[in-house]
Amino acid sequence: MNVSEEKPTIALMYLGAFAPDQQEYQNSATSTAGDLFQKNFLTALAGSTLPSPTVHAYIPVPSFPKAKKLFFGKKKHQLSNGLAVTSLSHINFGAFKILTLGLSAAWRTFVWAIKNRKADRRVVICYNLTAPPAWPISLVSKIIQLDLVPFIGDIYVPGEVVKDTLLRRIEFNGQKRLIPKVDGLLIANQAIVDDFAPNRHSLLLEGGVMESLVHRFENHPREQDTTFHVVFAGQLSVLNGVTLLLDALNLLEMPNLRVSILGGGEFANVAKEAAEKDPRITYCGLRPHEDVLKHYEQADLLLNLRRTDFQTQRYVFPSKVVECLATGRPLLTTCTGHVEKEFGDMVFLLRDESPLALAEAIRSLSKMTKQNREMVGTKAQRHVMEHKTWEGNVRRLENYLDQNVFTQQRVA
Repeated sequence: MNVSEEKPTIALMYLGAFAPDQQEYQNSATSTAGDLFQKNFLTALAGSTLPSPTVHAYIPVPSFPKAKKLFFGKKKHQLSNGLAVTSLSHINFGAFKILTLGLSAAWRTFVWAIKNRKADRRVVICYNLTAPPAWPISLVSKIIQLDLVPFIGDIYVPGEVVKDTLLRRIEFNGQKRLIPKVDGLLIANQAIVDDFAPNRHSLLLEGGVMESLVHRFENHPREQDTTFHVVFAGQLSVLNGVTLLLDALNLLEMPNLRVSILGGGEFANVAKEAAEKDPRITYCGLRPHEDVLKHYEQADLLLNLRRTDFQTQRYVFPSKVVECLATGRPLLTTCTGHVEKEFGDMVFLLRDESPLALAEAIRSLSKMTKQNREMVGTKAQRHVMEHKTWEGNVRRLENYLDQNVFTQQRVA
């Protein structure tokens, strides 16, 4: 006689790094893409069959003395999606910042685990392994038998995007050692597993959009005018290719070209100066996400110029690619990560990352018929709706946890 199989009870905790929705928390340390990724993930999680998560987060802020505040204490916030968030306490200075963030996160994890000790499975999902650092969380998880499942969206190789300092080397090597030891892996780029945890089960979550965003663009065609409107949105860095774009525009003699650049970062002033010299360029600065979407609505071509000549690009993936595909607008992109393998027939690929090749690609696409460009964009939009929404991502996460993380024996 078979004993009926009961689904185990689950308690879920999320440790992240994002700012509350209020404008007062937006600053130079905030990652717009990271914020959007986590908030959409949490919104979909709250609407799924998984339990609503307990959320604790480091609120990004520049270290003292760039920020005037030396200590940040525990504070409760509420996101626009209704989820409650408790900020992590920390000393906002040098290495003490990382150390105290780690201790704060570990203590919160321990307290949460005790409160939820009757649950069959207690799952901790953390966003990346660095802020807060995951090693104290991992230690607590091992001692009191929690399932630690980090999402790893970026690992920076010292000396490229970040400086080659002792602290950065320790951070990089610490991530390499920890990745094979966690209970599950959510990754933005398959190379993270290939290089650091071969043969481990993992779930690819390079990005996503809410289904409502796809519907928005399905019902909002581009208003026609005589210009060819190109939109670049993202962190203005060499890795993201903004200098490549500006160099290419110097080679383009297209009076009907209109280029909108949105974002902040190291090359913000360079973009601003370029806009002052070239009337075809508009530098919009760091804008709210809604403004970025409005620019996408009026675009003839979107750009993702993530450079592939950095080792770091093996361990990151521009989540905005999925958002761009969801708009149904044509996307011109480099072959970063798994872009060509998964999306190759839904985008226009830039294999030669030179200013001349980019200029020629923009010129060629401007001459293509609007119908042919939109056919490619529409195909990408359908793919996102079928495979890359956050609602679908969370369903895949639930299956992944059940099949690859939870090892509880079924009684027959």
